[in-house]
Amino acid sequence: QIHRRLGPIQVSFREITTEVFSFLVILGVFLLAFGIAISGIYNAGIYTEMYRNQTISLPETFRGLWPSLQAMYWSLYGQVEYTELNSPYDELAPETTIGLLVFAVWSLVSVIVLLNMLIAVISEAFDRVKNHNADLVWHLAINRIIQEIRDSPSFPLPINLFYLLGLLGFAIHDRVT
Repeated sequence: QIHRRLGPIQVSFREITTEVFSFLVILGVFLLAFGIAISGIYNAGIYTEMYRNQTISLPETFRGLWPSLQAMYWSLYGQVEYTELNSPYDELAPETTIGLLVFAVWSLVSVIVLLNMLIAVISEAFDRVKNHNADLVWHLAINRIIQEIRDSPSFPLPINLFYLLGLLGFAIHDRVT
């Protein structure tokens, strides 16, 4: 908050950061919901095949909740292969169809809706700071810092401990007498 031109940028960055954290919470809720759904879909097929006394191994991608969450997260960056979504025992299994449908809905919601919402939130936060005169907010922050410096003791760090102990001693002495 020292430079005149960097102050308003810092104020807008602080506003945008708080908005991005709220977006990350929303993204986390969606990620958890879709991760639980797709993990349950693919793991349901395993129990069906175990009931039929067949040994089937599910790919590592959707074996449990944590690998499913990782796969859903990395799918935001395009790092999940389409073949990993196929059922290991039958390509026409209901798990494959429903899993592909849930994954398509996840891709649509995450890329189109959530990322566009992030862009809109950042733009709105920047416009809000711009309209509220970020330069004035920066000047108020600088004044607050100057006031704190004026109100604080002017002793260096190791000596201010003795100063504070002295103040505490005077306060106790005044209270006793």
